[in-house]
Amino acid sequence: MVPHLLAVARGLTTGPDARQGQPPGLEQLIGRTETALDELRTVCRGLFPALLERRGLVPALADRLAHTHAHTRVEVDDSADRRLPRAVEAAAYLFCVEMAPADRPGMITLRVENDRLVAAVVADDAGANENAWSDTTTTAAAWQHCRDRVAALDGAVHVHSSGRQATITAIIPVKQR
Repeated sequence: MVPHLLAVARGLTTGPDARQGQPPGLEQLIGRTETALDELRTVCRGLFPALLERRGLVPALADRLAHTHAHTRVEVDDSADRRLPRAVEAAAYLFCVEMAPADRPGMITLRVENDRLVAAVVADDAGANENAWSDTTTTAAAWQHCRDRVAALDGAVHVHSSGRQATITAIIPVKQR
């Protein structure tokens, strides 16, 4: 990431092109900036907020959604309003943040049932598949990363559509091997 940004900084300091009033190679600089952002997203995908570590899934999720998903509500069943194993909390946090639509109303529900955390994201039906359920934050890479993270804990992700709503559910065993 840093080499890309260093090249951008150097390109911006060479001065504007007298004909266009833009730095030379502006399109190339924009491309390098986008590459650096993609790399930063990849690196950060494995990092989680300190609040998740200190206080758990529910407070960390509520804090993140308040800043990034203004239209998303969270409902937590009493069974899930407790600390869970770290890996379970991390997978559920990633799933909820990545799958919650940022561009339309949605709801996240959390409950523990039969020693499994059930995290469901409900939103207006966008086709109920990973190609159609997309906005600025939900990409094919996000889908795959969420599925991989949940599957690593012997869990599963399911998509269900009915009427005008779609539900994406992660089921994650609470008792880890």
